[in-house]
Amino acid sequence: MKALFLSILALLPAAASAQRDTLGVLERSSVFSAEDERAVAGFHTESPAMMLYRSEQSLSQISLRIDLRREQEALLQPLGDGAFDGGFYAESYRRLSERSATWADARYVRGNRRNVCWNSTADYLLLYPCITADSAGGNLSTEEYAFGGGYVHRVGRFDLAIRGDYRAGQEYRQVDPRPHNVVSDFTIKLGVGMQFPQYVLGLDLQGRLYKQDQDIDFFYPPGASSSELYMTGLGSYYTRYSLNSESFNIGYDGKGCLLAAQLMPRHAKGWYARAAFESLTTERLNKSNNTVPITRLKTRQATLSAAYRSGRWSLRAGGGYELRRSIEMIADRTGHSVIVDEQAMYKNRIWHADAEATVEWRRGTVNYMLSPRAEWRQSTATSYTSPLVTRTSLPWVWFFWKCSPRSTPRVERLWLSCTNSLSIPASANWSFW
Repeated sequence: MKALFLSILALLPAAASAQRDTLGVLERSSVFSAEDERAVAGFHTESPAMMLYRSEQSLSQISLRIDLRREQEALLQPLGDGAFDGGFYAESYRRLSERSATWADARYVRGNRRNVCWNSTADYLLLYPCITADSAGGNLSTEEYAFGGGYVHRVGRFDLAIRGDYRAGQEYRQVDPRPHNVVSDFTIKLGVGMQFPQYVLGLDLQGRLYKQDQDIDFFYPPGASSSELYMTGLGSYYTRYSLNSESFNIGYDGKGCLLAAQLMPRHAKGWYARAAFESLTTERLNKSNNTVPITRLKTRQATLSAAYRSGRWSLRAGGGYELRRSIEMIADRTGHSVIVDEQAMYKNRIWHADAEATVEWRRGTVNYMLSPRAEWRQSTATSYTSPLVTRTSLPWVWFFWKCSPRSTPRVERLWLSCTNSLSIPASANWSFW
């Protein structure tokens, strides 16, 4: 882990090789922070080809961040009613010339989730309903590291870019039941941008490989208060594999792709738009039984967003549709684990929309930013075929605001929501050339 961060920090540009510009470190830090927190920031970071338009200056930053979440009653029991995470983050963006740029980032985060129930699987929001669960639950310790980087170069009217990211993590508990989940998530993205007089049109193509190995042990099976259940959706589970046992070994193997198109102005001010379609197919494998596949989860998601930026204010609105379908595998009982049938049993449709704005103003020598945000989410026509179960959930509506003065180092964010939870991320940043 130390070698990883030393390698990342070695990429951070040294002061001796700095470009000749008129902005100091504090000014560059303020400019980058403002860009990263504006409503249009995602249009630069989502597409590697658009990173050439992120800034004309180079900057490297190191930050320490603490996130605290507390809920009187868990909004989602599989995520627990609280969390506490602390992490180290490093980021470097270097403008090599007018025609090329490179960047790298890394993070290491440790923490815990409190009172997790009905979930023993990492990355719950990615893999549900195909999870392993128990009613006993408890606290989970978490650890995650990730690193990535990319490069973009202009050839004539075209911006050619590539980006790669890798994330690894683990979750574990030291009392029965004792899950130990190890995650590996790799993505690579290719981007191309085509310049027009006022705008840039970009196309992205991404590939993804996802794996998770899950070991669940009972050190004292006779005293176990719950067995592990192979959930299949809406309270249904595989009776055949859900047994009281001293250990369970499950694996997830996923492959996915993304295709996106984006339009943004060449000189910051103007209209932004992005449309994307993402697909991910993940198989759940029972490694305790000849690595037989027991479920296949197909996730399809389409998103659309648009924004406008003018001077010290910007607006963005977006929405999307997600379809989750789970297919259950039926294996023979001869011991060879041959799949004899497949049945599509679970279907879930999710609609979501969000909007945000950013307003900046200056008072004396301090710049201020106010960023209100609202989010709406509804899950409709959730169904399980046999036995027939349907459910339509009430929409979730979240409101957030944040106000941050500009100084370095700083505590930069305070998020409040109108739900029964309180989330307070705080960070201190150090910026240098």
